[in-house]
Amino acid sequence: MGQRLVQATLEFARAHDHEKLVIWVRGSHHAAQGFYKGLGFRECGRLSRQVSIDDAYDDEVLLEPFL
Repeated sequence: MGQRLVQATLEFARAHDHEKLVIWVRGSHHAAQGFYKGLGFRECGRLSRQVSIDDAYDDEVLLEPFL
């Protein structure tokens, strides 16, 4: 289901001439990063200590596909 949603989003972006799509994934969420990288996304940036949950900081990883 997740893969179909991402593919539909990418198709929509291409059909409407979007040149860039960026998503944010928590630095500690390795499964999500692997999922998106498996679909052709690549890391394009990182915001260090962007979020604090239960007194623990985590990065936000920015990922973008090739459109």
